[in-house]
Formats: sequence, C-alpha cells, structure tokens
Amino acid sequence: MSNHYLLVPSTGLCDLKYLEELSLRLNSFTGELPTCLRNLTFLRVIDLTDNRFTGNIASSPLSSLLSLEYLLLANNNFEIPFESFANHSKLKLVDADNNSVIVQTSSKSWIPKFQLEALSLINCSQMPSFLHYQHHLRFLRLSKCNISGDFPNWLLENNSKLGEVYLDGNAFTGSLQLPFLPSLKSFDISNNKIQGKLPPNIGSIFPNLVIATMSKNMLEGLLPSSFGYMKDLECLDLSYNKLTGDLPIAFARKGSKLALLRLSNNMLKGEIFPVSTNINNFQYLYLDKNNFSGPIPQKLSTAPLITLDLSYNNLSGNIPPWLGNIPSLTSLTLSRNHLKGHIPPDYCRLEGLEVLNLSENNLIGAIPSCFSSFRSLRRVYLSKNLLQGEFNMFSNSVELKVLDLRYNNFSGLIPKWLGSTLRITTLLLKGNHLQGIIPAELCLASRILDLAHNSISGPIPHCFGNIMQQDDTIETYVYSPAFGYEGFDTFEEDVVIDLELSFSFSLTIYF
Repeated sequence: MSNHYLLVPSTGLCDLKYLEELSLRLNSFTGELPTCLRNLTFLRVIDLTDNRFTGNIASSPLSSLLSLEYLLLANNNFEIPFESFANHSKLKLVDADNNSVIVQTSSKSWIPKFQLEALSLINCSQMPSFLHYQHHLRFLRLSKCNISGDFPNWLLENNSKLGEVYLDGNAFTGSLQLPFLPSLKSFDISNNKIQGKLPPNIGSIFPNLVIATMSKNMLEGLLPSSFGYMKDLECLDLSYNKLTGDLPIAFARKGSKLALLRLSNNMLKGEIFPVSTNINNFQYLYLDKNNFSGPIPQKLSTAPLITLDLSYNNLSGNIPPWLGNIPSLTSLTLSRNHLKGHIPPDYCRLEGLEVLNLSENNLIGAIPSCFSSFRSLRRVYLSKNLLQGEFNMFSNSVELKVLDLRYNNFSGLIPKWLGSTLRITTLLLKGNHLQGIIPAELCLASRILDLAHNSISGPIPHCFGNIMQQDDTIETYVYSPAFGYEGFDTFEEDVVIDLELSFSFSLTIYF
C-alpha cells in the first residue's frame, strides 16, 4: 500500500482499552479516525500531528473520550467545532494549528467544563467564544486568523498566569490596555492594526519579558524608556510603526541583555546613542528607515554585532574605520546616508562578512585591494557613490551572487572572471566608464544584467540569444526604464538584460 494512502490500523490498536498515551504523529495517515477508538476510555494524550486526517471532530471518537487531557491535531484536515469538547472537563492542552477549524457552529453560547492551560490555533477563522470562560491559560496562540475587532485586552486580563502570547497576523484594532502579567516571557502582536501609544510603564507591566514583537501595526508616540530597564529582555521588534522621538539611553544601559533591537520604518530621530552609553550586548541592530542624524557612535565597536543596518537615515561624517574591529559582523548596511570618505581597508578584517551595502553615500576613491581576501561575500551593493578604478579585488569571492556597482566612476574592461570563475547571478554595472567588449563568459552566470550607460563596444555575444530561448516563459519583471529595479536582490531567478551600448543603437531586453 502506498504511503500516501495509509489508514490507521485499527486491528489490535482499539483493543488496548487501558492505553493512556497514543502518538501517530509524522505519518501519512489519511481518512477519518476509526470509530473503535471510542474504546480507549482511559486515553489522556493523543498526538495526531502532521498527517492527513479528515472528518468532523463532532462525529469522531474524540468527542466521546472524556478522559483526554492533551489533544494535538496540528497539520491535518479536520473540521473542529469546539462545542464537541464542552464536556471534556480534564482537557488542558489543544493544538489544532492548520486545520479546517470551525470555532463555533451555532449561535447559541456554551460554557465549557474545561480550563485550558495551552491553546494553539494557526489559521483559524474567528475568536473562540469559549475563551471568555478561560482563566488558567499559560500559552495562547491565535496566529494568522484574520480576527478583527478591538484588541482583546480582556483575554490577557482574565489569564494572569500567561507565559506566552501570540496574536500575530490578525486584524485587531483599538489600543493596548495591558494588564500586569508577571509570568509573561514572549509577546507577539505583530501584523495587526493596533493604534495608539505604548504604555510608558510597559517595563513594569511585563517585568519578566524576554521577547517582544509588535511590528507592523500603527503604534505611535514616544518609544517607552521602560523597555530598556527590563532585566531579561533579549529581543524587541517595533518595526513598521509610527513611533517618534529619540532613542532612549536606557536601551544601552550597562547590564542589559538586549541582543536584538529592530526599530526599522519608524520616525525616530536624534543621535543613535550618546557617547556615555554602554553598548555591549547588541548582536542584531536594525535602525534603518528613520530620521537618525549625526555620526555613527564608536561605542558600537564594543558590541558583538552580527547584523548592523543603519540605512535610510541622515547619518553623516566619515565612514567609520572602526567597524572593522567587529569580527562577528556578517551583514553591514549603511546605504542611503550622507557618509563620506574612502572605504576603510580595516573592513578587510571582517572575514565572515556576507553582505556589504554602502550604496547612495558620498564615498570616494578605489575599493581597497585587500578586499581580495574576502571569500564569504555573497552580496555587495556600492551603487551611487563616487568610487573609481577597477574591481578585480572581488575575483576571489567565490560565494558572490550579487554585485551592484551602478553609477560610479569605475573604468577598465569587464572582467571575464565574473562569469568564468564566479557564478554571479545579479550583475549591475550601469553608469560607469567601462570599455571593451562584453565577455561571453557572462552568459554562464548572470540572470540579471545591466551594462547600460558605459563605453562598451563590439558585438553582443550570441549566447544572449540562448538565454532568451531558454527563459522565454519567465513572467516576473523586475526592471522598468522609468522606475529602475524592484527587488533585484531577491528575484535572482529572473532574466533581465539591459544593454545601452556605444554603437548607433541601443538594445534593451526584458524577460
């Protein structure tokens, strides 16, 4: 029998009348549950996770197994009307993620006999009404359910022992009126439509919080400094909101455990951190797309940073050479600021660097020759600066997939190693002073290619025609003459060729 059409072997299984725990997870069982499972009246735990079961739970044997305490049904095709469990007084945990969940089938309200400690529903359809009667929850997940209405402050208030709350991916509106939850460790309300200000005393409301994710809402007002005094906070994501004001000094206090801080896409301003602060724990720092100004604080050199993104701000001064003193850096993004000076050769000490983005600044001079030591680089963005010379120093970057050098003053020939030694999939050289012919080797690698506005001469390689024939079914367009590239660093599988050559005509091909 094919693994795609397995049925639960009821013979023998249903005879185990005193069985207390049953796990069938991670199989390929399909169809409805055997009715003889009703015989397992002592069953406390049943785990059916990651199968292909179907059917309505109301008519299944589970509805009559009143001894159940732990019910794990995630990733099946069950229909689950929760009224089926109204009399299950021992039920403590329900995990019904990614099913055809039916929260309520009748307009008549019902009061359950159970008090859940954990409930997880991903892709449900509405707010479960029985939650109004729950007071012992420690874990709550209602994610990606598109539930509308005011944020359920009442739900948090009714369950003072909550340790983890995940209400992300809904359509909650209104404001936050958060109760005191001393046990809360993780709080995720991202991807909603929550408005208003954050409680200024949120640090004392959730005193033991470790992870807070509130991104992609409409929160406004000042960023509460009380976040910085949370003794256990390790991850804070408030990106894509409307927060204003300065970055609180408390975020960089001595003894802080804050390792990930993401404040992208807000309206924060001022200097990033004053000189007197301690920045010794940040590993991931995202302050991009704000209105920060002034220099990049040298205190950052003492942090064990892995990712630093300060792009799309108003930062000024020379590009800091001391960033080369952070050996843990794998991603450095400083694009769209007002930084000036030469690219520091100190960056060559960043042996693990994978992403370097210094685009749209006022950088001058040549790329340091020591960049030839980089072997881990995957994506390099240096467009819209005043850089010059050649760029042979990237020939040893065997992992390089994206190279964007548009709108600089680079000169010389287009290197053959771009296609022969490396396998660069996105090559953007538009708006430089490159000369000579187009190497045929580029056909071996490039999927997005822009050589426009250079001084290239000679024939167009015949192999470009082969690319057209091979990929004429691709429908995603990532380049337009009016608007430029859209997401060229992510749509690496599409073919885009833009050549405006120095003969009497120009050729632009889009696939």
